[in-house]
Amino acid sequence: MKEGFLTARWNNIVSIALGVMATLYIIIATTTTVLGDMAGFTGLVVIGGATCLFGEMHTTARFAWARKHSIHYVTDKQRATHRISIIGYILGGAALLVIFLTYSRIIGYTTGFIPLAVIIILKIDLNMTRNARLVPH
Repeated sequence: MKEGFLTARWNNIVSIALGVMATLYIIIATTTTVLGDMAGFTGLVVIGGATCLFGEMHTTARFAWARKHSIHYVTDKQRATHRISIIGYILGGAALLVIFLTYSRIIGYTTGFIPLAVIIILKIDLNMTRNARLVPH
């Protein structure tokens, strides 16, 4: 059962589902007045955090399972130092910077919303690209 779930296909399904949820939230938050500026930004922070958390958890579990059950696998060092992973780390740092600047009131909630939305969408795309390029076995 585990090996059926710990595949690149399932990781892409998880990424797409979270990406659709994030995209719908971004559309609703930017086109309606249902949420205020602070609530809209805070919701995006939660959705972005959940997207990164679940995507990374699944990828890590998939590579750990492959390491345990296969003689041919991508090592943690190869996965962590791959160009796509490094770009993801930089985008994650940029997201944290935007969140810090917004909650410190250096920039406004509306100003912080757009770059954070773009970063989240890019991170989802990078996760799917990494799944296609790095095969654990």
